[in-house]
Amino acid sequence: MKRFILLFLFIFSQIEAAENSTLLYYQGRELALNGNIEAAAEKFKQSIKLSPYYVLPHYGLGRCYLNMEGKRKEAIRELRISIKLDKKFSPAYFYLGLAYMFEKQYAYAVNQFKRALLYDNTRTEALYNIGAVYDLMGHPNKSLLYYDQYLRAIKTDFDYREIE
Repeated sequence: MKRFILLFLFIFSQIEAAENSTLLYYQGRELALNGNIEAAAEKFKQSIKLSPYYVLPHYGLGRCYLNMEGKRKEAIRELRISIKLDKKFSPAYFYLGLAYMFEKQYAYAVNQFKRALLYDNTRTEALYNIGAVYDLMGHPNKSLLYYDQYLRAIKTDFDYREIE
């Protein structure tokens, strides 16, 4: 009976921590959406402290760091953690691609944008970014190929909207 009570208390404390970390994540998300990046980053850090294996606050913190001066390496670290926790989390691959692009690590950027597309083929802006990275790398033919794919993808998207 004593073991049962201890097990129940442990499970309850984990559920309570998860609920609190979720609340902190959503508070941080709201702060970030309103442009208060520093305060959002603090909420995400608090959420991670409570639930270090919760994907979303690592992703949110990575995005905050991406928008903070001198924090790109930290952004890369947090986005990589979120991918490690959820290997198919397309948004994290996309923003990791941006972080690598800003750091001029172009081959890594292309790889991450392609993975973002692999796990979410509606993330057409990744096609545009791949084109931009190839342009920065001095590969105009590859760049044009991806820009063309992007234009076709958004045209298809607009065509569907017109039908509705």
